[in-house]
Amino acid sequence: MLCPRRRRLARIEGLWLDGGELVNAWLSFSLTPVQSFLQAARTVRDLKVGSKLLSYLAGQAFDAACAAGGRALYPAHSGDWHNLPNRFVVCYETLAQAQSAAEGVHKAFDKAWYTLADEVKKLLDQQKWPAPWDEDWDKQVQTFWDARVIVVDTAAWSDDDYRALFNCASGAPLPNPLTRGWKVTTTALAAAKAVRKIPPDQGIGRPKCTMMGDLEQMGPGGPVGTQRGFWRDVTGTSHHGIRIGERDRLCAIALIKRFAPACDSTPLRELRCPISDTATIATEHWRKEVQEGLPDELAAFDSAAGELAKCLGDSADTSGRYLLDDNLRYNQATWSRLNEGLSPEKRHPDPRTWEQSELAGLLKKTVGARDALKRACREKGLSAPPRYLAIVELDGDHMGRLLGGDGEDVTEEHFQHLSSRLRAYGDSVPGMVTEHYGETIYAGGDELLALAPRIEAIPLARELRNNFPDNLAEKVTRRGSTASMGITIFHYRHDLRDALHHTHQAIDRAKKYGRDCCGIAVLKRSGSELHVVASWNVLDAMKALAESFASGVTDRWLSQLAQMAPGVHPNASKGAVEALIRRVVKRGEGTPQGVIDQVMTLWNETWAFLNDPNRPGPEQDDEQFGNPVFNAFLNHVGIASFLVRGGE
Repeated sequence: MLCPRRRRLARIEGLWLDGGELVNAWLSFSLTPVQSFLQAARTVRDLKVGSKLLSYLAGQAFDAACAAGGRALYPAHSGDWHNLPNRFVVCYETLAQAQSAAEGVHKAFDKAWYTLADEVKKLLDQQKWPAPWDEDWDKQVQTFWDARVIVVDTAAWSDDDYRALFNCASGAPLPNPLTRGWKVTTTALAAAKAVRKIPPDQGIGRPKCTMMGDLEQMGPGGPVGTQRGFWRDVTGTSHHGIRIGERDRLCAIALIKRFAPACDSTPLRELRCPISDTATIATEHWRKEVQEGLPDELAAFDSAAGELAKCLGDSADTSGRYLLDDNLRYNQATWSRLNEGLSPEKRHPDPRTWEQSELAGLLKKTVGARDALKRACREKGLSAPPRYLAIVELDGDHMGRLLGGDGEDVTEEHFQHLSSRLRAYGDSVPGMVTEHYGETIYAGGDELLALAPRIEAIPLARELRNNFPDNLAEKVTRRGSTASMGITIFHYRHDLRDALHHTHQAIDRAKKYGRDCCGIAVLKRSGSELHVVASWNVLDAMKALAESFASGVTDRWLSQLAQMAPGVHPNASKGAVEALIRRVVKRGEGTPQGVIDQVMTLWNETWAFLNDPNRPGPEQDDEQFGNPVFNAFLNHVGIASFLVRGGE
């Protein structure tokens, strides 16, 4: 179907011995773009499929590299592509083997990707989309991925060559052969990736894809009305419950990402199973509490919502969205919107008699059950269903340095040990996420991504960090291994792509603050955003305070402290600020001494973190006045409150 892409191969020559076994060539693989591809997601399913698709493609390339006679150095080759990273290194006895393997890797990658693209295109053709809807499909598929394969020939290098490349002093002792081979290979790959691929001109003047804004959406093109009409006609296209939504205007890559699980012959079909959406995840913890207190009312709502979803078929929303959607009302406007989503044979023909339709009866029943459930919650003192959820992301610190031995000589056992520890950790992540009512997106060992209810964000982050392997490189160095994390709290209707972007920025802030800490972003539906960095001790103090707020303790003193913040001197002493905080909190409406102690613990931990001599000092926002540590403390308290109350 498609012409093969131009190959990108680089060679560096040398000779290394690994424990007496001759190793003359190394092969390193890396796939891009990764972050932009993962972040391009309109739904949780898009996010999860994108992650699995990356691992699947990398897995096909990895299998081909090992089948060509190579020995996997990192990661260990298990034959299981799930949660596989998008890079690997394999060693060979001869250069010819490595070069042949490189071609095999490209062929295996291309075959997997092009076959997947073909299957999705055939599926959409079967839906009788009006031609010519697929203009430039092949071009987008051909030019999207940049699979870099670097072959390092180590048969002709001398010690002087290595010293010259890495600017080593003459006569200085050199690392062992395996360490040198790893360093040369990773350096060559980094140099190759520094040369970015420039996508060719493509497109026929159509609007951009609503998921991946760099590419044109599919469709016939031409006048704007024609293109809009095409997407209006194909809205509702569905197969195995995977569908085109009202706002979807997708390019070839986004369509592959959306419909890959719907194809019978692809391994991604395992993702046809129901995947919680943002509304369902946001309310999952709340449902547990309501199930214990109001089981009959919750069962009545679930039954009514299930009947409505069965009637609507592929156009149905989840019960979580029916629970949270304020626009779901028993009126003709809502009925008309839902009626349009029905198949022609089920659609009620006359709007004047809408109240007599089956759909109207089910809509009335669902809205009535939802309102009764919310009313019962108020009467019983339970909170309203939460509308905010969290993205939790972890990234191992200094992983490149640890893989390379952190200045010490590496061994093959080192790579095997590190790989097995990370895989074991990754395998344990879904269980931890499920315990916190969340959805695992990706768990690759040193990188993971999950969604969870907002109230579970900090407990989940702490458990994930506590279980991260603390000495990954123990076979070669005593330096411990750490991880940085990012948390973003966002509304269930917020653009998922923007929430992911803020999460990446939160991790970047944590890395900037010396690593082994957590960046937090709160994206409120209304009001200003909150951005903070917290140590693990600060997170623990925030969690304790949030639990007190959940029990009904007031937080009104927070607004009083916030009003005083601009007047607190930037160089005020710790004791002076502490006295101010204690005085205001004590004046609160019967604030218990235990809560006052929790507040002061949070202040002390915030001060200790932001004044740690091993970390950068606190940043002062240009738009903020007062003491930067005090301002950070107020944000920590504000987030603890928001985790419980969330603007409800």
